[in-house]
Amino acid sequence: MLQFDRCHGCGLCIEVCPKEILDEGKTLNSRTQYPPIYKADSVCSFCRSCELVCPDFAIYVANITEEMKNE
Repeated sequence: MLQFDRCHGCGLCIEVCPKEILDEGKTLNSRTQYPPIYKADSVCSFCRSCELVCPDFAIYVANITEEMKNE
């Protein structure tokens, strides 16, 4: 999950992802940066590399259940 307003757009999370599921976003956040987005049909391996490398604490890994998607 992404905390879009915390992201400074450094791209470190995109670089370290071993599954290459993140890509540069196209929408500006409140800091006038482009936070990453998930690539369509991507599957996260929950390695937490993105979470550990983020200097802004803007991304964290969570297993989303079907109930959470519907909220």
